[in-house]
Amino acid sequence: MKNDIMIQTPEPLSEMIHSGEMYCTAYCCGLGAFETGKDQVAAWVKGKTRAEASLALEQLNAVIESVKPDTTITFYEGFGTNVDAEECLEWLNSWKISLEQTLNLTN
Repeated sequence: MKNDIMIQTPEPLSEMIHSGEMYCTAYCCGLGAFETGKDQVAAWVKGKTRAEASLALEQLNAVIESVKPDTTITFYEGFGTNVDAEECLEWLNSWKISLEQTLNLTN
C-alpha cells in the first residue's frame, strides 16, 4: 500500500526549481517540464549569494530525506501530477548533483 505525502519546497529552493521550468509548465507536464542540468542551475546560482545557494542545497537535502519508498508525492507548487518516490528521488537528485557541481562540492 502506498502512502501519500505532500512536499512544499521553501525559498530559495522553490525559486531554483521553478527557474528550471523550461519545456512546459509543471501543472501540465509535471516533472517533465523542468531542465535540471548544471547549466540551468548555474544560471540560477549566478544571481544568488553563495549563502542562498548553499541554503537551497540544505533544503533540497531535507526534501530528499523526507521522500520514503512506497509513497506517492504531491508537490504544493501546482505540479499537475503525482509521482512515485523513485521518480521523485531521481528528479530531486538530478537537481542536487547539478547544484553540488555548481558549488564545486563534487568533481
